[in-house]
Amino acid sequence: QSLGITQDAIPWLIESHLAFTAITIAEVWSSTSIFAILILAGLLAMPKEPIEAARVDGCTPWQTFRYVTWP
Repeated sequence: QSLGITQDAIPWLIESHLAFTAITIAEVWSSTSIFAILILAGLLAMPKEPIEAARVDGCTPWQTFRYVTWP
């Protein structure tokens, strides 16, 4: 209101639970890209031999991800 943008009260700035929700959503949105880059860097640094060994042993793509890539 003091900025002159609107004369009405903005509800998500007045009520504490709505303000907390808005801040949480903004924080998750801003940190998602950092976590995605870190996960991608970790996956790219992983050696290929364990994945190839899992395929030779007959693992499905899901089993390869679950037991080799994810841990």
